[in-house]
Amino acid sequence: MQGPDDPDATAVFAAVERRPSRPLPPLPPLRSGGRHAAAAGGTQTFTRPPEFVRPPVPSTRAVPPAPPVPASRPVPAAVPSPPLVAVPPPPPTHCRCGAEPIGTCEECSLPVCAEHSTLWRGWRVCDRDLAEGRERSRRAAEEEERRVTAAAAAAKAEAERLRNTPLDLTPEQALELLYVQDPRTEQEVRSAVHVLRRVPSARFTKLCRAVLPHVSRRTRNRGFFRRSGWAFAGEHYHDRSWFLSRGGTWYRSGSYGESGAEQGYSGRKVRLDDTEKRAIIYDMAWQQERNGFLP
Repeated sequence: MQGPDDPDATAVFAAVERRPSRPLPPLPPLRSGGRHAAAAGGTQTFTRPPEFVRPPVPSTRAVPPAPPVPASRPVPAAVPSPPLVAVPPPPPTHCRCGAEPIGTCEECSLPVCAEHSTLWRGWRVCDRDLAEGRERSRRAAEEEERRVTAAAAAAKAEAERLRNTPLDLTPEQALELLYVQDPRTEQEVRSAVHVLRRVPSARFTKLCRAVLPHVSRRTRNRGFFRRSGWAFAGEHYHDRSWFLSRGGTWYRSGSYGESGAEQGYSGRKVRLDDTEKRAIIYDMAWQQERNGFLP
C-alpha cells in the first residue's frame, strides 16, 4: 500500500485538486400536498428528478423481402353427382303382427289379419283407421251440437230482443192488428197492446167507430131490435164477448157461441170504463196468441 509520501500518489492528488469543479443541477420546485408537503416538524422532502430515458436507436438491419405469392391454379369444374333416388321399401306382405293377412285395409292399403281388422259397412278396415274414423265422427258430432246450441241461443236472444222491443205503431194500426184475425208476430201483438193501453176509454170508442168500418163488415141483428155494429168475440175469449153498436153503445154478453154476440145479438148494456177496455184488449191479444204467432 502506498503512503502519503509516495510521489505517485502525490501527483494524483494534485491533479484532482487542479480539476475544475462542475456546477450542481438546479433543485426541482417544491410541491404542495401529499408526500411533498412540509412535515409537521418543519422539515421538507424533495422529489427525485425523473430518470433519463434513452431514445430508441433505429435498427440498421435490412428487412428480408416477403416471399413471392405463388400463381393461383385454376379450380377444376365440379362434376355433378347423380341425383339420389329414394328406393321405396318393399310393400309388406303380412299384418303388422306377423300373421297371414286376410285382406287389405280400404284406408291405408296395408294387409291386415282377422284380429286387427273388421268389416265396416262392407269394407275391410284396420282397427287403427276404424278408431281414428270414430274419433273424427265424435268430434264432428260434438262440433255440430255446439253449433246447433249456439244457433238456438242466438235465435232465442234475438226473439227475446224483438219481443221486448215495441214497434212504432199508431192507435189505428194497433187496433187493426188486434181485431183482424190474421197471423201476426208476437212483437206486433205486444206492440199493439202497449199502444192501446195508453188510449183513454172515451177515445177508444171513437177509435173503434173510425177504424172498424174499414177493416171489418158490420154484423146485423135479425131480431126485433135491429142493431148493427161490430162484435168483439172469439172462441178463446174468457167466457165473455162484447158488441159495439154503430151509435157507439157497448153491450156485453156471455161466452162465444152461446150468447150470440157474433151474430149481432147484443147483451146487457155496459159503460166502457178502463176495466172493460183492458178486458177487451186482453181478450183480443189472447185470441191472436191462441191462433199462433208467426216465426
